[in-house]
Amino acid sequence: LLSYYTAENDTANAAIVASALRKGIAGKQYDRGAADYKSLCLNVAQIPSAAKEIGYARTAYSPVHRHIVMKNGNDVDNGLMFTLYGGYTRGLHLSPNGLAMQLYGKGWALAPDASGYESYWSRDFGYHQTATGSNTILPGYKGGPIKINAMEPFVDSTEFITSKSVSDFVSFADVSADEKRRLVAMVRTSATTGYYVDIFRSNQNDNDYLYHNLGNVLQLKDAKGKGLKLSPADALDTSYSAGYSFFKNAKKVSVSSDISAIWSINAVTPSINMDMWMKGEKGRVLYSLDAPYTNLNGGVTPAKVNIAPDKTPAIIVRQNDNNAWKVPFVAVFEPYYANEKSVDKISALVDSGSFSALLVESKPVNTELKGRKEYILNSLDDKSYSVGEEIHFTGGFGIASENQAGFRYLYLGSGTMLQNGAYKIEAEGTASAALQYQNGALTYSANVPVTLTVPYPDAFKGK
Repeated sequence: LLSYYTAENDTANAAIVASALRKGIAGKQYDRGAADYKSLCLNVAQIPSAAKEIGYARTAYSPVHRHIVMKNGNDVDNGLMFTLYGGYTRGLHLSPNGLAMQLYGKGWALAPDASGYESYWSRDFGYHQTATGSNTILPGYKGGPIKINAMEPFVDSTEFITSKSVSDFVSFADVSADEKRRLVAMVRTSATTGYYVDIFRSNQNDNDYLYHNLGNVLQLKDAKGKGLKLSPADALDTSYSAGYSFFKNAKKVSVSSDISAIWSINAVTPSINMDMWMKGEKGRVLYSLDAPYTNLNGGVTPAKVNIAPDKTPAIIVRQNDNNAWKVPFVAVFEPYYANEKSVDKISALVDSGSFSALLVESKPVNTELKGRKEYILNSLDDKSYSVGEEIHFTGGFGIASENQAGFRYLYLGSGTMLQNGAYKIEAEGTASAALQYQNGALTYSANVPVTLTVPYPDAFKGK
């Protein structure tokens, strides 16, 4: 493209492509010195140094592909991004992958959809291009229409992308497909830290929550941080797909408490980690698995980890005889380098079936994270809910954030009311709105008219 735009004297687009190439080089994801003879003949001699900075869309949504992409930040080290998408039973070169999620961090797709098959006719095609190669719940929905219950930043029906948002800190999408409903949120806590939230419901009594992540080390721990003792399992006991036959070295343990899993890529320096916390529930069995390799292309993973013939560490959290619509899978994921983990503690505060509330507390790794807390709220109905005496909520999704300095923000992703103490957002109908403290001032943004309540300023007391 750079050669083409240069030949066409299209300096504007040449600058954009040059910026993308320089970003790839800086992130060590593109090596211009490894060019083949075609590149030596066709590439421009040098990438222009005066490259244009590339902006980015906060949300991209393709209804045809049933695919949502959300981003926060555009630099390799600190950018966050997730995708949430439905499946196709046939057509458009898409696959019956279920209601699936991919997570990104530190410049890589750390929890990707497997795509390591050699051809449509290779034996492993049935693993890589079905739900078993994805991060989803089995059995049930594989492909078909999806319904967007809520999404912010929102993409207008006449557009594919948007850079507009009500919050600099939070994005989320809430999607239904048949008996499944999944909410994925992305939470920015500082310029260098953030995490993802996954609330996955399935209106079935028996469900397998399947998750793959890049890594050459996987640690599984209980609620107290002690290593779980898993026992070899001859098989997965129950198989919901022919693709289950590709899982090897299965081990299992029955566990009803909260769990954590840590995938580490130690083949690079600094190491890249993904931490998963999951709320405990009765009737669960945790399996660790060796899944097939993630890809055949060594350039899409750090240090070619989990590329053929390597395995990919995966888990299944099996929940039996406990309907996952009323008792959903609730998880928090954080990508980070080496020992730079920022999330300190996660607590489930309320779970009434239709309403879930989490508290995520951060380590004081920087000024913004001293005493940092996010109260994360999710509801399936329009009832009013409370968490303690200060937090009140009516809606589908919201977050109340604070730190040692006090109020940080209210984020009403979808709903009519969110309150934390003296700060409150209200709307007559469903709204997306944020009230946030930035650069010494309160700012707000909303997609419809809202009513804001804030504390009476000390400067005006007695006047």
